[in-house]
Amino acid sequence: NSFSAGASGDFAVLSPRETIKQGVSHITLTKRGDYPLMNSFGISFGEDRSFPEDLADNLIQTEVSNALKSDPRISEIKSIKVVREGIGIIIEAEVETIV
Repeated sequence: NSFSAGASGDFAVLSPRETIKQGVSHITLTKRGDYPLMNSFGISFGEDRSFPEDLADNLIQTEVSNALKSDPRISEIKSIKVVREGIGIIIEAEVETIV
């Protein structure tokens, strides 16, 4: 992630939309238990690689869905898609927000 500074050199204020995007990024890129004093923050990345790929993808979708539901700014999760690219995973989510 990056941040920007305003003309005065202070941190720039993000728009509500950008703030939500940043929050979603933080919760989905954080391994559950790694955030100090908030052991339930983040998702379990399914370190057990013995699952078939389709089952692992469904578990990832469930983890992401539960994490997004914990954000009070998200009123509805319309879709979550797991896309595999080589050894990486891309998670696409469409949500409805209260802002």
